[in-house]
Amino acid sequence: MYRTTGCVDKNSRGGACCSGDIEINNSSTSIAAYAFSGCAITSVAIPNSVLSIGDQAFISNPTLASVMFGDAPRVTSIGWATFQDCALTSIALPSSLVTIGDSAFNRNSLSRVSIPSSVTSITSNAFGANAGICLIYGGATFSYPTCGANPTSQPSRQPSAHPSMQPTSQPSRHPSMQPSSD
Repeated sequence: MYRTTGCVDKNSRGGACCSGDIEINNSSTSIAAYAFSGCAITSVAIPNSVLSIGDQAFISNPTLASVMFGDAPRVTSIGWATFQDCALTSIALPSSLVTIGDSAFNRNSLSRVSIPSSVTSITSNAFGANAGICLIYGGATFSYPTCGANPTSQPSRQPSAHPSMQPTSQPSRHPSMQPSSD
């Protein structure tokens, strides 16, 4: 299912345990839950054929610093804790993305992430424990509660209408995001 280099025995959840750079096979339409959890991957290339990335697919890869999507990605969902406890400092989320699961990018080193306008659901703690992270949606910057920014300040530009993020002087409708003046 996955074309990789550096893969050895199975991980504790039955997935491949790989190290180094991996490339998902172009015929794969999904990446299974726990597929590469607890490994030593440094980068992963996800082809356009992949539509979803399962829960904890890459969790606990402390050397995973790069996730690259194809030139015309079709990924619509990133599952629960998919990239938790990795070494990501940046990520370019695909414009096809609709759902970001709980703790999907928890405990990385992300500082600024642009959320595509296609996203309609960001669940609890999706970007938690990324000190000082700022999330950008439709031109407005929203500080994540863990970054310590003033949660009631107005963004400099109004974002386009999004069901879960509205910049107001009151907390936004989404429980995990508050507008910031960044």
